[in-house]
Amino acid sequence: MTVAQTGNIFATVDPPFRYIPVATLFELFGITTVGDQAAYITHLYSTTTTYVIIPATLYLLVRLTVGRKTALLTLLGVVSWRVFGIGLNAYVDGYWMYDYTIPLIFLTIYFGHKCVSGQSPRSSVKLAVGTGIGIGSVGLNEYILGAYTAAIITVLFIYHRKYLELATSGTIGSLMASSLIFMTDYAKDFILSSGGNRLELLPVSLVVPNAISILTTPAYLFPVFLTFLAVLLYYWNQSTPTDTNVLVISCSVLAVAWLSQFILATGWFALLAQYTGQYLVLTLLMHQMVKGAELFNII
Repeated sequence: MTVAQTGNIFATVDPPFRYIPVATLFELFGITTVGDQAAYITHLYSTTTTYVIIPATLYLLVRLTVGRKTALLTLLGVVSWRVFGIGLNAYVDGYWMYDYTIPLIFLTIYFGHKCVSGQSPRSSVKLAVGTGIGIGSVGLNEYILGAYTAAIITVLFIYHRKYLELATSGTIGSLMASSLIFMTDYAKDFILSSGGNRLELLPVSLVVPNAISILTTPAYLFPVFLTFLAVLLYYWNQSTPTDTNVLVISCSVLAVAWLSQFILATGWFALLAQYTGQYLVLTLLMHQMVKGAELFNII
């Protein structure tokens, strides 16, 4: 509401792009005060994002990078998750704003995929610009998810030796991040203090409990199980989902986030990467199931 009332995206301590859609809806419907109407619009937007926009953008990502069969099975899987409440940790726990960012991550991954998939030099640079804008937009919606997305794109471009594109997207993303200098002094102090509090989570004494959480927390354990299942099916099928390996790289970065907890107490990064990565792990599993079914002429 503060963003809608002031028209200043830097008016809160939160990432500046996070509330632009909701503030726009408040402006369109003439909502100027906190109340039932504001709560209803916020809830409606959050629910639409979680139950409609995320499945739709994931379907498009998988359809355009892998294929129709895998996309349909992935969509069916996400719908099943929604029915049984699987993967809704952020939504149920009140961290629904993280779902606002996930569609942007899917879009950025697609731009990265197109950028390394044999485009002309000019088109490749243009797509790198789009990828950089995507990284910047994700980061200005949620800082840690921006780091996760940037890590995916960095590994992808290095893997394909797209160094010019890496520099281009990195420059664009950095320029967008530089807009944070316009935040209020209070917001800057809040971010710095939050970062300091996160750094205090690094002592070795906390490593073992955080590592154990990977093996005991359902939010982690279920996608980890899906990952092992996808790997086993891969060894059976020997089929990669994309020629660019963008989805494999995305899940590899998630795996690093998981494994980092055995060395450092990086639970916050692992958890936020989990919110996005769980859908990409599901995609890998669905692809291997499709290839296995084709191997036995089932579909």
